[in-house]
Amino acid sequence: YQSERRHLLRFLQDRDIRNNVFSCGHTHFYLASELQPDIDDANSPTVAFDFTTGSQTADPDPRELAPESLLRAGEAFFKTANRPYMKGIDLVQQGFALVDVTPEECIVQFRGVDTFDPDAQAFTFARFRVTNGSRVMEVLPVDEDA
Repeated sequence: YQSERRHLLRFLQDRDIRNNVFSCGHTHFYLASELQPDIDDANSPTVAFDFTTGSQTADPDPRELAPESLLRAGEAFFKTANRPYMKGIDLVQQGFALVDVTPEECIVQFRGVDTFDPDAQAFTFARFRVTNGSRVMEVLPVDEDA
């Protein structure tokens, strides 16, 4: 996987292809990261952005497997170990992601919902922006009313 990843990201870098956003949902947790061709080189430029959505449902709830405080400590560890590339991680929430793409920007909202409550309302718990041509992902404030 590392070889293929490096090859794809170098292809984007060598051709200065910008505005590359990957979105997937193959995990049970949320991730937001900047992607560089050489993860071991601090000077390697960001050439793409990765947004991974969490699961829509999980049974059992992750908090039944480990205390939420331990899951949050795990998030802090992963962010520290992957600094400065990883901009967001959430091991607790379940839900979906909304991706809004315009010619000016790509805004991604990570949305959570209590999947065990039939009357639950979705809420935004993380927001990110990548502007057209940018090599940097911005972490946006979360609107409390969203």
